Amino acid sequence: MPAEISFAAWSSYHQSRLGVPLESGSDYNGDGFSNQDSYALAQPPGVSFPGMGVQFRVGDTGILAEHDRWIDPSDLDYIYEFSDDLQTWQFADPILDFERIHTTRFDDGRERVLLRFPLYEGQSRRYYRLSAQPPED
Repeated sequence: MPAEISFAAWSSYHQSRLGVPLESGSDYNGDGFSNQDSYALAQPPGVSFPGMGVQFRVGDTGILAEHDRWIDPSDLDYIYEFSDDLQTWQFADPILDFERIHTTRFDDGRERVLLRFPLYEGQSRRYYRLSAQPPED
């Protein structure tokens, strides 16, 4: 991988290996993840495997979420959100709404993060999602 982590560098690197252009909104291998999604999840564009994306599981003290991401991308912010009804989404504050409980760093610029979203007394259901967006100025 290139030293600078950005979608442009990632796509250029993989285009040279695959011989095809990789636009952000297209889906190189038809797995349902756009090239931008594959980049955000620190995956090569041609790889499709069960479990790609964010893996959620119920733990003793909350919902655990695990996924790969870039350690310091120049063009992405990772945003976690939650909803009680799948209609209205709220920003999940890393101080109030979740905690990072483990990080494994890899030599290629990726990290695997494990987050815990707490369960609250009387909470009937809650939904979570991750989006990767350009940083706000």
